[in-house]
Amino acid sequence: MYLGIDLGTSSAKLLIVDEAERVQLSATRPIRTHYPRPDWSEQNPADWVDAVFDALAELAAEKPRLLADVRSIGFSGHMHACLLLDEADEPVRPAILWNDSRAAAIAGRLNADHPELADQLGVLPMAGFTGPKLAWIAENEPETFQRARRLSFPKDYLRFKLVGKHATDPSEAAGSWLFDERHRKWSKQAVEACGASRLAFPEVCESASIAGVLKADLASRWNMRDDVQVVVGAGDVAAGAAGVGAVSSRQGLISIGTSAQVLTSHTAYAPNTPHTVHSFCHVLEGVWFNMAAVLNGASALGAVARWTGHDERVGAMLQTVEAHYAGPCDVLALPYLAGERTPHNDAAARAAFVGMSAETRPHHLAQAMMEAIAFSLADGLDVLGGDGKSPASFALIGGGARSPFWAQMIANILGVVLETSDVSEMGPSLGAARLARCAFQTSISPEHFKPPVVRHRFVPDVRLHAAYQPRLEMFRSLYRALKPEFAKLASSGP
Repeated sequence: MYLGIDLGTSSAKLLIVDEAERVQLSATRPIRTHYPRPDWSEQNPADWVDAVFDALAELAAEKPRLLADVRSIGFSGHMHACLLLDEADEPVRPAILWNDSRAAAIAGRLNADHPELADQLGVLPMAGFTGPKLAWIAENEPETFQRARRLSFPKDYLRFKLVGKHATDPSEAAGSWLFDERHRKWSKQAVEACGASRLAFPEVCESASIAGVLKADLASRWNMRDDVQVVVGAGDVAAGAAGVGAVSSRQGLISIGTSAQVLTSHTAYAPNTPHTVHSFCHVLEGVWFNMAAVLNGASALGAVARWTGHDERVGAMLQTVEAHYAGPCDVLALPYLAGERTPHNDAAARAAFVGMSAETRPHHLAQAMMEAIAFSLADGLDVLGGDGKSPASFALIGGGARSPFWAQMIANILGVVLETSDVSEMGPSLGAARLARCAFQTSISPEHFKPPVVRHRFVPDVRLHAAYQPRLEMFRSLYRALKPEFAKLASSGP
């Protein structure tokens, strides 16, 4: 048996798979995010540990024999966070998350001062990345920064609690704006630019490398073996791709969770920073992926559910939209609740609805936002090379894969075939379990990450694809028209 642990933004997901990668048992625990100021987003690292340890206790109580048979553990986790540890390896402050934009001005300054670093680091400096946030803490919380001795990342801090050793992987390091992508090592120039030279950085090991053995006291607590191997793991996007076999140019990936991503894999490092494409190291050595990062995924639908009285009943809201669906919505939305990365690199961008009338109902707002998220994915596909260079199909994973109606809408708007499987909602945690299996391989290859059996294929409707293209252009035009106003709103303050 193999255990995959995915530390997501909103919850920790654990699953146990057998030798055939069939899911035998799973557990989930919510994780709370704190918003101390507008555009700030933080989590308490102790909450990560409590959530995962509590879920492990549940697995041990529910089916102790399964957990006792686990041979290795793999990890996945949300990326770009800034987590600083003191000399006792305890956090000096809450972790600053990927969707926190307090470092936007510093990111702009780094971009202006160090344009030569873009190709080396695979991405432009942006507010959500670790490096600009390190510089922000150094400038705005100097006493806290002085207490810091080490940089870590969410999944790596959690794994440290299990094995007592610090490490990270190339995909996680790549998301920091501190890592030399081509040579897979920390960039001295970027670290210096962010004022972080005094910090210790984790050793970078490949995703399937063994980080250590589960601590004896923890193995005893959950009645696990005394020789459980713990592998380094990968950032959530890379792990999700590994979970559905998107590790080569043949298979693309679209992930819709709190945020969303469009991903294609390559055997050559080919950064495309002018279009805000993220070029990151993958779970296999010698493989990279180019990614369009969309900050506003299913979280934007969750916001519409709250605004329209559906609370967290997003599924019921989507059913209402489907019941009234008759093609493109008359209302046009922008989904930018938390700014946007690809293709705009605009931390000030915000959500909007245009075209409402006295006849507008809640389901119109929901449909408009569903379409807006899909339009954002179309923007991402376009800058990745959606003009015939894309893979033949894209695996769809994450919470967005739950609704066949929305999946078909996305396929219609993008004009690409989407595929889902029985494990579409488990992508990162399954990828973590797959990496755990690799702990016992002498070498790993794409064959260790085969795509799961496809259960549903969503083929674009030619008529609807054509009908959506004018709306897509209106979506793009609306952002361009409102961009100056977003900047004014951001500079005016509360």
